[in-house]
Amino acid sequence: MPEHMLMANVEIITNGGHRRRWSAAEKLRIVEETLEDHASISIVARRNGVAPSWSRVSRALLQNSRRSKIPSAHPCC
Repeated sequence: MPEHMLMANVEIITNGGHRRRWSAAEKLRIVEETLEDHASISIVARRNGVAPSWSRVSRALLQNSRRSKIPSAHPCC
């Protein structure tokens, strides 16, 4: 069998095949890191072992939640 065919069947698992879980504080830290000046979402995601798409969605959700927390002129009873 040609050598290039043998390499096509190699699968590399770098984390032991387990899904990693992050605490809420770790997730917030990762997302806030993407909000820093000149931060690249892809680089921050790679450094923390998350998908860039997760970082983008989480960043958008955080920004939207911060915008929606506008102080009310009328304190609720």
